[in-house]
Amino acid sequence: SSALSLRVRVGSSIKGKGGHIASISRIIQHEKYDGRFVDYDIALLEVSEDLPLSTTIDEIQLADHEEEAGLTVAVTGWGALSEGGSSPTQLQKVLIDIITKEACKAAYGEEVITDRMLCAGGKGGKDSCQGDSGGPMIYDGKPIQLGVVSWGYGCAREGYPGVYSNIATLRQWIKDKSGV
Repeated sequence: SSALSLRVRVGSSIKGKGGHIASISRIIQHEKYDGRFVDYDIALLEVSEDLPLSTTIDEIQLADHEEEAGLTVAVTGWGALSEGGSSPTQLQKVLIDIITKEACKAAYGEEVITDRMLCAGGKGGKDSCQGDSGGPMIYDGKPIQLGVVSWGYGCAREGYPGVYSNIATLRQWIKDKSGV
């Protein structure tokens, strides 16, 4: 899509209502993005105006180190509530635990999971799902972003964790491209 045709709604937890709508002036996709392996799965959207900060619109810090397995994180989005299911109108939040790279590689393959990826969940029953892609993974209760929803095998399947773009390892690229 052309940046000029895109708009984002910020500051609302209800899909398609409320908040503030801003136009996108530029899309910056990672130069090394590999759609086949979904590596370097990150892009930046530059809004064409300064956003009005409020109780529902705020800046977020970016993780500067990779967290260890076992940390409980929050993922939010309007994605499907179950695999192949419908999407909600109210923003959803799920709490899941980061898992080791080794456990993630055991699920998906040694060559598939890279340093640019972070994995969480996989116990079954809780996960991000279709429509959540691009959404944030943050510390539960702290405005620090650790990951970006990327991919997974189905949704909330036992033994198949969600895979997230790893902000800590992509932070320098974000800084270089955005100045943040």
